[in-house]
Amino acid sequence: MKKKHLLYRPRRWIAFLLALVFALSLAGCGKKQEPTGQKADSIFELFADDEDPFDEAITGTGEHNGDYEVDPSGMGTAAGTTEDTTEPATEPATDEPVYADVESQQFNDLLMDIFKETVTSSAYFYTNYIKDPNEYGIEMPADTTYTVSEITPESYEEAKKDLEKDISRLEAIDVNTLTEKQRFDYDYLMDKLVSSRVEIDSYMMTNSFDIGSGIQGNITSYFATLDFDSKQEVETYLRLLKDLPEYVQQSLDAHTKKVEAGYGAEDVVLDQMIKQCDDCLKDDIGESTLVISFNEKLEKMDFLTEQEKEEYGRKNRESVEKYYYPAFENMRSTFQSWKGKCKVEGGLCNYGEEGKKYYEYLVRKYTGSDKTPEEMIDYLEAKNKELTSRMYTLCYTNPEAYEYYSSHHETLYDYLKEQDAAGIIRHIIDDCMPEFPKIQHLDFEVNKMSEAMSNAMVSAVAFYSIPRVNDYESNTISISSTKENEYWDTLAHEGCPGHMYQTNYYRRTNPQPLRYINMTSELGYMEGWAVYVSDLTNKFCDYDNSPYASWIAEMETIQSTLGYLWHARMDLGINYQGWTKDELVRVMEENNLNVSNADYIYAVQTSTPAEYLSYSIGYFEMKDLRSYAEQELGDKFDAVEYHKAILDAGPCKYSQLRKCVDKYIAEHK
Repeated sequence: MKKKHLLYRPRRWIAFLLALVFALSLAGCGKKQEPTGQKADSIFELFADDEDPFDEAITGTGEHNGDYEVDPSGMGTAAGTTEDTTEPATEPATDEPVYADVESQQFNDLLMDIFKETVTSSAYFYTNYIKDPNEYGIEMPADTTYTVSEITPESYEEAKKDLEKDISRLEAIDVNTLTEKQRFDYDYLMDKLVSSRVEIDSYMMTNSFDIGSGIQGNITSYFATLDFDSKQEVETYLRLLKDLPEYVQQSLDAHTKKVEAGYGAEDVVLDQMIKQCDDCLKDDIGESTLVISFNEKLEKMDFLTEQEKEEYGRKNRESVEKYYYPAFENMRSTFQSWKGKCKVEGGLCNYGEEGKKYYEYLVRKYTGSDKTPEEMIDYLEAKNKELTSRMYTLCYTNPEAYEYYSSHHETLYDYLKEQDAAGIIRHIIDDCMPEFPKIQHLDFEVNKMSEAMSNAMVSAVAFYSIPRVNDYESNTISISSTKENEYWDTLAHEGCPGHMYQTNYYRRTNPQPLRYINMTSELGYMEGWAVYVSDLTNKFCDYDNSPYASWIAEMETIQSTLGYLWHARMDLGINYQGWTKDELVRVMEENNLNVSNADYIYAVQTSTPAEYLSYSIGYFEMKDLRSYAEQELGDKFDAVEYHKAILDAGPCKYSQLRKCVDKYIAEHK
């Protein structure tokens, strides 16, 4: 008899953390895990339709004369000068640790044990992390298909005990027996576990159904992007589909307790969640994303006979109809029942000190930065002044380029959409990455999402599916079929030198499997890198042979950066400073931002607090580290060697990354 699913507690605390991370990752990097899709719209989409933000800069009217002043309820005032707001991520380390010459087998064994416990905590994890289990001597769990990430009052103490047990296991390691690389991994994991005490203590505010990374928005992409290399994996897929309704019900039951305790979402958020369900339910069975994607993959399953392909196609169709659709219908009706039960409106700070403390934890978790929310607000205000002043200066000093850009910005990338997306990425790899270390042979494919998947993943323009451990041939980028995107920037962000490049580079450094499967739990590093490097490639885009290509490249970088910056600023305003929806609208109006997006922005920022900060703060941290290295080394700075130091470190907090940069500087002075 099949055992009951593991309801609240995975076998180890680290597996619970990954359950939360895994859900989030689907929103942007998709499939096997941790995505990292682009989220900020063009600043043109933020600005109100009846306002031209550059008009005064072009005509010379008004008082600005090419400079810009703004006082958007805390966004600061610019007065024409571009100040350097570069800050080191942390102060340089003063104490030099002692490293062993030989690796500690005890530590390696511990990391491998945690890795095995994690990937075998559910078939859900197993199918996303492992391709060849024989390499690690593990087997797929037969009794547990899903790990429910919601903690309830009944499971709180047990989960807390598990966390402390994992911390104790790590503390038992003598750090003086570790090599330099092992000590890096030790510090990384210890930081993750210790800081997660806040996560477990704040369990009532966690949510498996938020707009950006919730089950209803990501389960479709999870199933649709699974790879199949054996008949067993096909059978596991069907088993996961069969158990989906029970997993959803368990998650709904757990979260309903939080709603009844006063931690429910506002109706404006629930409306978006319901819409995500509707988008998945509206397709006829033959047009379902899961039916279409599975049938396409069936054609490539050479390990099946034609008769088996036909039989599995029939079983999949029946399973989608019998299990997948009812799961979404259940979510939809339950979301509807939660309406009107919100007791605390607005951002996390409105839950008092408990909410503020949890938000501060999320800020560090998603950005990897040690800056406080107050410091981030000041930093973003300064950057807003700097970037806006530069934007107006560009327009004022080259009105012809501005006129061209203004009349063509909606169609700048249309010529690229007629080209093969994979070919564009190949062009970027071959001709647009002189500042990056070379990696040998990279196979990949670029696919269009179905309309249903595009609509369900409301936040993602595209996502890269991180390959399973020991699966070196599977690299897939999925692009939305319903959302407008800057094609060049999207392919650079998700492909090369963005997520696909950084992932393939890092796994070729032979990292610990536990570090690899945790990659996108460090969204600040992952998204910070992707935004930073996609900006570096803008200068190689010729914008259909435009005579103003270099001007456009700089303007596009500013536009993109301001888009991310504003989303981050609104997140901090809502969740840390307590902006109401009316105050959000006022700030947007004062800055000529598109107020028609206010309800959606408010819903997303209250539903997924701090997540957007990974793009903006992560980018600025990454950019400031480079500025710091350039300043320290001067002519001795080498971009390729610098990026090698960043990539070799792998995803981590910026305090750790700063130490790697300090080491690079010391070795090249």
